[in-house]
Amino acid sequence: MQVLDERHCIIKTPEVIDYLHRCALSEPSLAAVVTDLQPNPQEWGSSALHFAAHLRATGEPVLVKLNVEPGQLWWTRALAREYPALIPHVYAAGKRVANEALGWVVWEIVENGLHPGWHGREFDMLLEAGVAFQRVARTLAPAAQAAGVLGELRVADLAADLERGVQRDAPGPAALVLERVLDDWEWVNSVCEPTICHGDLHMANALCREHPPGGTALLIDYHPTLMPWAYEPAKPEILNADPARAGCRNLVAREAAIRARHGMSVPAAAALARLQAIVLGWWAVQAWAYIGGSPDPAWRDPAVWRAENEAYIAAAAAA
Repeated sequence: MQVLDERHCIIKTPEVIDYLHRCALSEPSLAAVVTDLQPNPQEWGSSALHFAAHLRATGEPVLVKLNVEPGQLWWTRALAREYPALIPHVYAAGKRVANEALGWVVWEIVENGLHPGWHGREFDMLLEAGVAFQRVARTLAPAAQAAGVLGELRVADLAADLERGVQRDAPGPAALVLERVLDDWEWVNSVCEPTICHGDLHMANALCREHPPGGTALLIDYHPTLMPWAYEPAKPEILNADPARAGCRNLVAREAAIRARHGMSVPAAAALARLQAIVLGWWAVQAWAYIGGSPDPAWRDPAVWRAENEAYIAAAAAA
């Protein structure tokens, strides 16, 4: 039975879900850990199929994620073994269920995400966890490279995304941002240390057990990638920028402050300001490539979305 589509996402028809449920139930290494395994598809988990279950040893409810790609499975095992405080607890993991080569992880259920009502503390938690990931990734890098599970942001891929944004009529001088990308990329890399980052750092990929003022963010859905470190915090700023949202601005500069506290490299103030403007502009154009001008109003007001992205793109073009 075909269970994956062309994007390597599980085909979530009733027939496929029933088949994969039976495969999971018959996998000895999974059955040894959990019981009461039932399909529990999540609207936020487009590539994977999730199951509700209970730990066989304690009865504690857990979440089983099926179709964890090999790179993410490698990093999950490595992080759970070496740096477990960075992610939710991992009870077990494997590379297949029955005859299907689909990775799986048995996760702790963490109910809380990062809440927009925390007056900006949620952004600090996200950035602190992102820098913690960078520090951890340094130590895991040699093994990850040997295993072939480390991505790299390339200027050709960035330029292709920017071109798609221009083609979708991103507001402001997006064409100029695209035109300058090769020169800007060279400059960015001259002032911003390439660093192994989470790879997809944003609010939906962080959880927490404890609300502020305490607590730390736990990271999920990482795709570790070597990139200029400032590129990563620009994404959550673009996805959340709103005059009504407390604490959503200057995330690149705020991450720089966290890195400096840990003795990591940061550019001088003048270069940091220009760096922040450029990478925010890149992400504004890229976000337009992915989302366009009509975001779900339940998520972002379309007028605010356009105005914010136009301002970021204009600032990048002027940097």
